Amino acid sequence: MNWKALLLGVVVVSVVGCGGGGGSNDLHEAPPNRADSAAIDRVVGLRPMLGLAFKPAPSDYTGTGSGKYEDSDFCNDDFRELWGPSGRDDIGKLRTAGVGFIHPYDWNQPGSGRNHKNFLNYCAANKVCVAVPISNYYITEMKNGNPNVQGWIDAIVGEVYVGGKRNPAVILWTLGNEWDNTGGFFQPGDIAQMAKRVIDAEDKLGIAPADRVAFTSPVTFGIKFGNPVEGAGATLQLRDAFTAAGMESVFKNRFIACVNSFNPGSDLGPWASTRFPGATENMPFIMYEVGKEIGADVQTEEQQGAFYAAQMAALLPLTRSGSFIGMSVFSNVNEFWKGGTEATFGVYKIATPNAKQGTTTRGEKYPIDTLAEKPSFAAMKQAYTATAAGQ
Repeated sequence: MNWKALLLGVVVVSVVGCGGGGGSNDLHEAPPNRADSAAIDRVVGLRPMLGLAFKPAPSDYTGTGSGKYEDSDFCNDDFRELWGPSGRDDIGKLRTAGVGFIHPYDWNQPGSGRNHKNFLNYCAANKVCVAVPISNYYITEMKNGNPNVQGWIDAIVGEVYVGGKRNPAVILWTLGNEWDNTGGFFQPGDIAQMAKRVIDAEDKLGIAPADRVAFTSPVTFGIKFGNPVEGAGATLQLRDAFTAAGMESVFKNRFIACVNSFNPGSDLGPWASTRFPGATENMPFIMYEVGKEIGADVQTEEQQGAFYAAQMAALLPLTRSGSFIGMSVFSNVNEFWKGGTEATFGVYKIATPNAKQGTTTRGEKYPIDTLAEKPSFAAMKQAYTATAAGQ
C-alpha cells in the first residue's frame, strides 16, 4: 500500500475541531480525495489531533457493574451533569484547555437506556471530535456466540448516523483496546470481524461511502510479535487479518493505526518520527494512551507533569507532517477505584467528593465531584494550546 502517497495527497484544511488552529467554519471536515478514502482523509485533515482518554467516573463508582453503574459508560444522558453545561461541563472545560479529541472506552448500546445523541451533539457544538468505542465487551460476546451482538452494533451505529448522516463529532470507530494484550484470547481476526459487523450496520442504513467513519484498534508498545519496532508487529497482523477476511480495501481506506505507550519522550520521538512509519509503510497513525503513573520512575505529581510535558514536546512537532497525526493523554481523572499506581494517571484528581448531586434519567443520584487540576493538566494545556496556535 502506498500510504505515503495517500497522506501526501490529502488536502489538509486547518480547522478548529480536534485541537487544530485555523479559521474554517466547517466542523470536522476535510475534502476527500475520493469517496473510498474519505474516512482517512477526514482524520488526516484534522491534524494535529490533540486528545484525551475520557472516562469521568464519579467518586462512588467501583467498577462492579451493578445498580446505576451497570456499565462504565458516562457519555450519555444519565450523566449529562458530568459532561454537560447544566453541571460540571467537562467537555467545555477540556475544549478551553486545548483538547479537541476524546476517546471513551465504554459505550453501551442505546437499547440499554444509555442515549448518546445529546453528548455527541454537545461535543460537536464545542468542536470536540469523538472516537466511538466498540469495547472489548462486545468483542468477547461476539466470540462467545451471543446472538444479540449484531443488534447491539446496529443500535450503536444508528446513533452515529442519525437520518443517514454522520454526526459531525464522530471521526473514528475504536475496535476494542489492546487485542494483543489479552493473552491470546483476542486475535486480529476478531478485530476484522467486528469491523465487518459495523460495515454491515452501515450498509443497512445506506450510509454513503464518503460519510463512513474510519476504524482504529489500539495496540501496545511493548508486545512485539518478533518485530523489532514497537507496535508494528500487532499492526501488521491486523493488516493481514483484514486481508484474509477479504477486507484489504477497508484496511487501506478506512484504518488508522494506533499504539499506546507510557515510555518517555526520548523513546517516543524517534519511534514516531521514523521507526514506526518505516515499519508500517508510512500508514497514518495516532497514539491513544500517552502518560505515566506515579510509582517507581515518577514519584510526585510535579514529576509526572514534567514527564507528560517531555512526551508531548517529543511528539507534537511531528504532527505537522508525515504519518503521525496526533495523540491522547491518558487520562482525564485519577481512577482511584482501581487502587495503586493505576489510580494516578489523571490530569485531574477529585478534590471534593460528592460536592453536588446529579440525577440519572431513572431518578438515581450520583456525585458531581469537584475536580482539581494536576501539574499534568497544566502541561497538557500549555502544549496543546501552543501546538494549535502553530508554535
